[in-house]
Amino acid sequence: MILKIFHVIVLLTKVVKMRLQDWMEKTNTDIEATAKMFGVSIYAVKKWLRGDRIPRDAMKAKIRKITKGAINGNDWIEEGR
Repeated sequence: MILKIFHVIVLLTKVVKMRLQDWMEKTNTDIEATAKMFGVSIYAVKKWLRGDRIPRDAMKAKIRKITKGAINGNDWIEEGR
């Protein structure tokens, strides 16, 4: 019983990372619509998706707000990078 409670607590407190690509797929949003939502060019979004660039802090805050917190802080950083 204690082990089950512990397992539930761990699951509830685990932070789920969502990358931009994941969010776009989940919300069925294409590159053009994403760029328009965030107020950037499609080229900026493509660079973020490829990992060539990471948005500046102000843009990360805007993205966090628009995605209602689904994409947050270091979600841009791939595991192992």
